[in-house]
Amino acid sequence: MNKGKELPAPLYLLPSIPASVVAVVVGLSLLPFALILLGFDFGVNTPVHVVEQLALLPEEDLLNNLKLMMVGPQLHTLLEWSAIMTAVLTALLAFSHFSMTANITTPVIGISLLCAGAMDAFHSLVASRMLDTVADTAALIPFSWVVARSFNALLVLLGVGTLLLLSSKTRNTNPIRFLLAVTAVFVLLGYLITQWCISASNIPVTIFPHDLIKRPFDVIPLVAYIFAGAFVFPAFKEKYPSVFSDSLVISTIPAIAVELHMVFGSAALYDSHYYAAHGLKVLAYLVPFFGLLFDYYATYQKDKLKTAQLHQTYRELEERTLQLSSSNKRLEKANHYKSEFMASMSHELRTPLNSVIGFTRILLKDVGEGELRRENLALESIYRNSTHLLGLINDILDLSKIDAGRMVLSEESIVVGELVNDIKMELTPLAERKKLAFTVENYARNISVVSDKAKLRQMLLNLGSNALKYTTQGSVVIRIETEKYGPLGDSLTIAFKDTGIGIADEDKKKLFTEFGRAEEVRLRSIEGSGLGLMITARLASLLGGYVDFDSVYGVGSEFRLHLALPQSVDTAGGRDTKWGQKGLAIVLLGVDAELTEAIEVAFKRELVSVFLEENPDAFIGLCEKVLPDVICFNADIVMTFGHDVLPQLCEHSVLLGIPKIALSINEDNKNRLLGSGADLLMLNSDNPKKMVSEFVKLSSLDISNVLLVGVEGEQGKTLEKNFQDYGIHVCVSHHADDAIAQARELKPDFLLVNLGDEKLDSTRLMVLLNSDEQCRKIYQIIYNGIGRHRPVVFSNEVQEELALGAPTFTDILSAAATLRRRSRASLMRIEALHRSLMKSKEYSGSAQVRGVPLTQQREGNIPLILVVEDSKDNSELMDWILVDAKLSHDTARNGREALNLVLEKTYGLLLLDINLPDINGREVARRLRATSSYSETPIIAVTVLSSKSDIDELKSCGINEVVSKPLDQEALLEVIHRYIA
Repeated sequence: MNKGKELPAPLYLLPSIPASVVAVVVGLSLLPFALILLGFDFGVNTPVHVVEQLALLPEEDLLNNLKLMMVGPQLHTLLEWSAIMTAVLTALLAFSHFSMTANITTPVIGISLLCAGAMDAFHSLVASRMLDTVADTAALIPFSWVVARSFNALLVLLGVGTLLLLSSKTRNTNPIRFLLAVTAVFVLLGYLITQWCISASNIPVTIFPHDLIKRPFDVIPLVAYIFAGAFVFPAFKEKYPSVFSDSLVISTIPAIAVELHMVFGSAALYDSHYYAAHGLKVLAYLVPFFGLLFDYYATYQKDKLKTAQLHQTYRELEERTLQLSSSNKRLEKANHYKSEFMASMSHELRTPLNSVIGFTRILLKDVGEGELRRENLALESIYRNSTHLLGLINDILDLSKIDAGRMVLSEESIVVGELVNDIKMELTPLAERKKLAFTVENYARNISVVSDKAKLRQMLLNLGSNALKYTTQGSVVIRIETEKYGPLGDSLTIAFKDTGIGIADEDKKKLFTEFGRAEEVRLRSIEGSGLGLMITARLASLLGGYVDFDSVYGVGSEFRLHLALPQSVDTAGGRDTKWGQKGLAIVLLGVDAELTEAIEVAFKRELVSVFLEENPDAFIGLCEKVLPDVICFNADIVMTFGHDVLPQLCEHSVLLGIPKIALSINEDNKNRLLGSGADLLMLNSDNPKKMVSEFVKLSSLDISNVLLVGVEGEQGKTLEKNFQDYGIHVCVSHHADDAIAQARELKPDFLLVNLGDEKLDSTRLMVLLNSDEQCRKIYQIIYNGIGRHRPVVFSNEVQEELALGAPTFTDILSAAATLRRRSRASLMRIEALHRSLMKSKEYSGSAQVRGVPLTQQREGNIPLILVVEDSKDNSELMDWILVDAKLSHDTARNGREALNLVLEKTYGLLLLDINLPDINGREVARRLRATSSYSETPIIAVTVLSSKSDIDELKSCGINEVVSKPLDQEALLEVIHRYIA
């Protein structure tokens, strides 16, 4: 339930300033009124009223009376300059506070008070008759007071109002420029007012001693201060809470008292109310000064505490760095020994492995090649792993064949971003030891290349270590980006840019030669053989790429590795990567050539991949391979030849959920086709553009709500309208914590995240998304909208990054289709496993899929066991163990499937994996214990967790026993037999 907005605290409740201080200020403001009522006179009375009479007095009386006549002006000047100096000190303190906090509010108000003090100085100079004015000084003195007080009140109101009205972005974009602009405005206003007062010949009368309101012009500052104290300053305090903002509110109390003395009390210069007002004006300046002084002290204490904490953290980091450095040296030494061992033992390792592989081949033929029996599966596993190990050993030996020209290269698909992150992790200790900034800028997320991974890794390590080795201060940046139409065509560039010693022009030609080293490197005695860059260049050439560089002596270098990308790599769509084919896709069956061509043109214009199949028997296989977003078939051809394509699609566990379009020349078939499972009937004569429109609608049917994070401006409005046009609910967020909260509550179909939004803490958001149990499975579509430096994003199968600054609705729908295809591909792998089990002779009629009962009869009263395990290999291993022990069991691949199975059957024991992909094992155990049927059923956790604290935590969730991985057959059966006789 949303809480209503809290009412602002009353004016007298000022938590930052003690009530006793407020009471003192109020008491001092009321004290002059009380003393005047009791008969005290603050005025200055002179014994001589006419200056001409002074000439009649004796010389000694003349000097005394002159001094007495000057007491009033002198006291007035003393009070005025006390207030002025307080304003100056407040302004200086405000600028010092700004240098510590970069908070623009305090110097703006400080300038306001400084300009107000300057106007008070003008009034003081007029009263001292130190300015040459056109008007009569006797009339100008009270008028300059009114002008100064009005200007003071309005100037502070203007400064505070500016801070309230302008956004923080406008103020903080360039705070110095903003401060200078405010200062210029205030100085210009003060200058114009003072010039007018000095040059004006007719000054209005401001004192009416016989009226109730004796100084009517002073009503203007009186109203201004009342308005400021009642509305403006409290609003400023609410927006910028601090002791200083509280003191501004309190300062209006003596300021109002000043004007009350002048409006209703002062009938002449230097009378009692006149000096009471001037004394209170000093108090009005002192209150914000002390408020700012206390703020300054609090800020200083905080900075002091932060500094102490930073020093403590630095000492801990330094100690940790030394420990890591020592560990790194030990690891390097161990790695050296390992390399020597592998080099010397490679022959001894290859010989027995060849024997193992040879005998395994013979056994595979003996047991029947291609049959899926247990022996066959075990031998295939031995053969596969032995061959893999032999390949690794051969790779070590192949490094010596570069010069001989007998290097053998392997090919595999490599996700470049993951490989570069591994390189960065390996080189990070060296960067930390040298205190260098070491970062990765990846502008080609999820790009894959087909190459030799070991060779590519060696090249990247060489370039990275060189960049760190020859850099003593500054940074090293790894940049990954793609290039179109370059020397290699579409290519990938991995660059290492450093701020190191650089390379002189005369040394550049030596770099790619044997033992070629720059003279600067020799003079500095930097370790190295001079072979690294030569090997890197030759390996790059073998892999179909090249290495180039730019370097400025004394500034730094940038080395770039260029590799050709396969033709299938296309950022617009249809890209083959680690996660499979990308973008929207449609499969067509039995469509005539003319209509097919028109459909292909229409769909490819919208970046939709079109797959054709003419043979109905091969149609299901194509759909399983492509996993399209929409399936389209010619119903007339299908029905004419008696093919049951539509029923097959509707009975398929994976293809069932894909929308289906039936094409027909006869609209009378509509009800029959729609009743059989088709989602839409279209006539063959329909425009292909209409098919594209219907395709977009159908492909977005499973999207009901989305969450836009950091997407704003015109693009945000356009996307919101696009989504709403297709009936998709849209929520918007601009803050990391708010986005996580909304994602937990709404459970959107996907999140669209703009990593470039300035308001969004992108790094925090991505960390929270990947660590939060509820959010990490939500599809994430990310892009860098503003192009600023992006955070490192953890790549996973529920994430798709668009290399676009402002993706369109079609781009986003295409990315959502890619994520959806990954999920369907996982389901297809499960379906393939199911089919292989059903075909197996040993398991035919006995496999359990989705709770289907075992045909194998359970002996006696042995309970049925439920195995909950997401790993295929671990699941098969437990299956073998339980079958050998004659224990009947069912298998669930995730937590949700397990919770569904326990509703269908009664199980006597559960073997539960903890790290499940959807609902983790702890939550599954808690839910089962909350039911009456499974409150006492034994639950055995099968997990890699083995510490005492982990085991205690699992048992607190209702788990009876814990069996550690890797599985030991005897240990598992011993625990099972403890609960099953």
